[in-house]
Amino acid sequence: MSSFKNLKKLIYFIYYNKLNKTKTVSVSSIIKFSKINLLEVVDKAGGLTFQELVSILGICSIFPSGKVLEIGSFRGRTALNIIYNFPNIKLYTFDLPENFTDQKNLKYKLIESDKFQAFHKEKNELKIKYNDFFSKINSIEGDSATYDFSNFDNFFDIIIIDGSHKYENVVIDSENAIKMIKKDGFIIWHDYSKDHIDVLRAIKFIKKKYSITINRIKHTKFAYYQK
Repeated sequence: MSSFKNLKKLIYFIYYNKLNKTKTVSVSSIIKFSKINLLEVVDKAGGLTFQELVSILGICSIFPSGKVLEIGSFRGRTALNIIYNFPNIKLYTFDLPENFTDQKNLKYKLIESDKFQAFHKEKNELKIKYNDFFSKINSIEGDSATYDFSNFDNFFDIIIIDGSHKYENVVIDSENAIKMIKKDGFIIWHDYSKDHIDVLRAIKFIKKKYSITINRIKHTKFAYYQK
């Protein structure tokens, strides 16, 4: 049964990836940087891989004093490394409330694979360990499907979308991001993979609706759009 499910996921991935017509590009073709420093190199399940973290930091190096929004920061490892390497970046994170325990107030219920991150008991361990860095981060809490982001129109240089992986949420987060991203800025979607077909479907919808080019970053589960 497990093999059948994996085969089904792979077929869906090939189908939607073909429809999306995404080109795979190397991160080195997007940015040029020579040195970064990493904290918490190894993450827990659900976090970014080493290559993905380096890719994000590389793109941040284009805007060393820019404004960055991460929707869905989980334990905060990505945010920590951004502020550690680029202390002049104005960084915002958006997450479910810290004491989140009940889905009844969410516009859309969490899919099963998102519950691990949402209810993880050690979500705050890095915030405690690296309090000096996290004190420099602007933390916003709420449901991104209903939050009013209008004050951030044309505000961010980079927006990372890695919150709910439900189709409706990814579409809403993406449409908000299109409004908030500045000229030449990057919108980056995580989990463009066979394990999250809803992400591929949402990107297909966004790409068609806004007539934009969305590519993939080699050796990662990232898709991105540069305005």
